[in-house]
Amino acid sequence: MSLHKLIRSISYIGVKPTFTFEETRKIRALNFAISLSLPLQTIFCTLNILQGYYFLGLLNSLMVLGNFLTVALQYYGYFKPARTFYIIGIMAFFTFTPIYFHSSSEYILILNIAAILLLFDQTLTYWLLILLDTTCFVFVKISIGIITPIAELSVYRNILSLVTFFLCLTMVLLYHRRQQMSYQLKLEKMNEELNKRSESLENLNKSKEKIFSILSHDLRQPLISVKSLLYLMNKNAVSASTLLEMSDKINSNLDHLILSLDNTLNWSINQLNGIRTNPENLDLYEIVGNVHELLQENIAGKSLVYIDNIQIAAKVFADKEQVTIILRNLLSNAIKFTHTGGLIHLFAKEQPSYWEINIEDNGIGMDEEMIGKLFNADGHFTRRGTENEKGTGLGLRLIKELIQMNEGDISVASTPGKGTIFSVLLKKAV
Repeated sequence: MSLHKLIRSISYIGVKPTFTFEETRKIRALNFAISLSLPLQTIFCTLNILQGYYFLGLLNSLMVLGNFLTVALQYYGYFKPARTFYIIGIMAFFTFTPIYFHSSSEYILILNIAAILLLFDQTLTYWLLILLDTTCFVFVKISIGIITPIAELSVYRNILSLVTFFLCLTMVLLYHRRQQMSYQLKLEKMNEELNKRSESLENLNKSKEKIFSILSHDLRQPLISVKSLLYLMNKNAVSASTLLEMSDKINSNLDHLILSLDNTLNWSINQLNGIRTNPENLDLYEIVGNVHELLQENIAGKSLVYIDNIQIAAKVFADKEQVTIILRNLLSNAIKFTHTGGLIHLFAKEQPSYWEINIEDNGIGMDEEMIGKLFNADGHFTRRGTENEKGTGLGLRLIKELIQMNEGDISVASTPGKGTIFSVLLKKAV
């Protein structure tokens, strides 16, 4: 085990996951101070014995035992007694040694106040320890000239003791500062995560309101129209010839209704992070053919000229179901906004890493303002088709999200009265 890991494991003695940051900080600060104090007290104990200061060596050994007792108290959860015992131990040692050994270490009692500030809250114990520490310092200064010392340490020993303790205290304070900075970073990350979750919840609420609006109006109204027609049929209020004339219209409306419902469900699932993308090598020519077959009645109903120039070689790496949804929506939009007898043209262009799929029509087109609203996540843009076909306004938003999930892109170019072309980029098959 490395020294860093050893000190870290010692600093966590007694710490539990349920503790607050402040309590954890105090426990770890004291453990860190002990991890520095133990080897130093052992070194000074050995040095004092070798130099003939046996009594001072005994005091050092008592400090070592006191450190072990402090760790034991921390381990068993007696945190405040451990801190109090540790601080009083320092007071006792650095009150006795400067009086009886003239070690000049009484100034460490002043530094000990910093340890009290670090380890205790401003309670009665906090003030009593500061008062006791100050009293010890005053007592030492008075007693030095009165009490005869047992022995006098050399100047270099006094300097060594002071510098060592000062460095240890500095390291503890720096360790405390590092803990504070680490905690601050964690708080910032938590706040950032909370903001993201709050934003996500807000978006989900907007999505919920949007879904309810669509279900209650855009999808409900066509069903009411069909129900009304069925009611008239049951009452023999419409003739067979009239019903036959209306059947194509009803069929077209139901197709749009089904597409709108599919879009709403898929978009709702995507907002709840329920859609998973499973890319695979796909035959684009085949998928376009399947989509055309699904919408063939709609194309025939408006007598549209449909040209499919998708190359057989066009193969992409994407999710099959999602690509089908994308192309179905784009082709459905082209049908919806193209006048009877108009033209729809599908073609693909090969690029180095992508296939560009283009859906072009010569329909009613759009101006720049309309184009700017197409993919707006916050807005709700929809308009009726050339034969009053309705939509939910979700199709293009869903398309863009699905294309991005497949690492592709979409663009649009349009001229009012002349038509529109949507271009979709999808990765080439691997």
